[in-house]
Amino acid sequence: MPTIHLDDEDETTLDVGWLVRIIGLEKATELNGQVGSVKRFVIERQRYEVELLNTEDIKLIQARNLEQLPILEEVGIWCKLLEQSNGNASEPLVLRQLERLEEINMTVELLVQTKVGKAMNEFAKRVSNDKPTAANKA
Repeated sequence: MPTIHLDDEDETTLDVGWLVRIIGLEKATELNGQVGSVKRFVIERQRYEVELLNTEDIKLIQARNLEQLPILEEVGIWCKLLEQSNGNASEPLVLRQLERLEEINMTVELLVQTKVGKAMNEFAKRVSNDKPTAANKA
């Protein structure tokens, strides 16, 4: 995924696809604490486009109001979302989850604490069960 580099005044860089938490908003305080996925950086507005995970709404947020989630928390969230998916591997959110999980350097600690391997196996079973087989076609 591409890395978004801001100007020299702000050293923050966030990769597309990373999960972030919205913090410190003074006007739209209801967004504080919500988690979203970085879509892109809108240069002319100097804000990140963030898709909220719970509503899929798109919000433009300044870098100072975003914090990258710790990797353990991010993998845990992706894992829960994968478990909740209906097994449709072509869903945009599922595709983003799989792409992001592929990028993460999985450690034994991550695998044990998040059980992401188990979630992936169960998801793969749901996907393969949804595919028609020769017996189902007859």
